[in-house]
Amino acid sequence: HPKTAILFALGYINLGEITKAERCLEILTKSIFFNRRKNFAFVGAPFRHYYSLRPLLFYEKGSPNTLLTALAGKAFLKIYENTYDNYYLQMAEKLANFFTLKNSYLELNNEICYKYFVGSSCLLVHNANTAAASFLMAASKHKLKNSKIYEQHANKALNHTLNQQFKSGGFPYFSRDDPIYGGNPFVDNFHNGFVILDLIDCYFLGKRELLRNITKALKFQLLMFNRDFSPRRSLDIPLPQDIHDISVGILTFTRASYILPKMLKIAKGILSYALKSFSDKSGLFIYQRSLRGLRNKSTYLRWNQAWMFLALTEYIKRMESSGNVLVS
Repeated sequence: HPKTAILFALGYINLGEITKAERCLEILTKSIFFNRRKNFAFVGAPFRHYYSLRPLLFYEKGSPNTLLTALAGKAFLKIYENTYDNYYLQMAEKLANFFTLKNSYLELNNEICYKYFVGSSCLLVHNANTAAASFLMAASKHKLKNSKIYEQHANKALNHTLNQQFKSGGFPYFSRDDPIYGGNPFVDNFHNGFVILDLIDCYFLGKRELLRNITKALKFQLLMFNRDFSPRRSLDIPLPQDIHDISVGILTFTRASYILPKMLKIAKGILSYALKSFSDKSGLFIYQRSLRGLRNKSTYLRWNQAWMFLALTEYIKRMESSGNVLVS
């Protein structure tokens, strides 16, 4: 999966191993997952693929995926900021221009919601929308031809998601404007965490007015973890416990600790639970735990290892920045 290469690249950047990050992105841009035809973007599958069974949703071969493209764009920008190699800035710019194409988003008054993928069907989900917003906000800080347009689109995308934040602090997975699932109030653990991560990134890019939304969202996200720091799928669905919820939990509370230092304790608790309950003898992370301690020991590269690699490197980077010494 192309997200594997992107997540490992972001993790290596956290560790300062830029050459390895460059190699990950080099492999990705030479793969069938990179669309160079009409625009520069990354695709989630090189074949016709179904998204869900009820109802049937398909996207066509080569359909650009906004979440992958935004994550890759962030990686290119971060490498540029470490190397000042203009190739990486140019790549980020080409990916950012994809988000200015009208078929990549739905526009409503002073709001934009980016489609999860562009093809025969589309889903409007908040984590893809905020991923695009945070990438465009970062790209706008560089002296690029369309920097002002990037910032305008980022602000409109943020408006869309923030206007749908619940009073509880959570964000629904689906936008209210989704043509099929609009109005579904479901808030799940890891997608809510994704949105918070993007809001924090935008906060540090100058959007200080997001602090209130971030604080509310973090308070809600704390409820997604039990007292022993084990994850819940949602407030109403305790099981299965999933490694994806754990990895994004570590990422969310670690990054939040730059604003609210006490959040680092939460990240540490989730990490300790992961090492105790979700790692096997070889050091890999397993997929899920369900009723009666049953465990799915699958060690998926993207879903398990790549996300946990990024989470671990984020935590290490944070500890080093605070002067703490990590003991293995």
